[in-house]
Amino acid sequence: MLNDLTAEKTSEIVNQFAADQNWWSSLDAQLVSQAQQPINAQNFEAPTVTLDTTVEPTPEPEPVTPEPTPDPVKDDSTNDEEVNDA
Repeated sequence: MLNDLTAEKTSEIVNQFAADQNWWSSLDAQLVSQAQQPINAQNFEAPTVTLDTTVEPTPEPEPVTPEPTPDPVKDDSTNDEEVNDA
């Protein structure tokens, strides 16, 4: 199978894959967007950036789970006794 791949066939496969993934329209949109960007100032000088590769990533915070509120206690003790004031 791989022996049958020619440069033309390989190019056809790659182009079809790119079209299926919508890469061409994405590339066109990026080029249009870039053309609409303002032109940089002529005297602009990019700042120097120093990267520190020893910095560890910020750990994910522990999820906060609220304490469950207890259900209100239902008072079932009703005063069914009759009071006799005889």
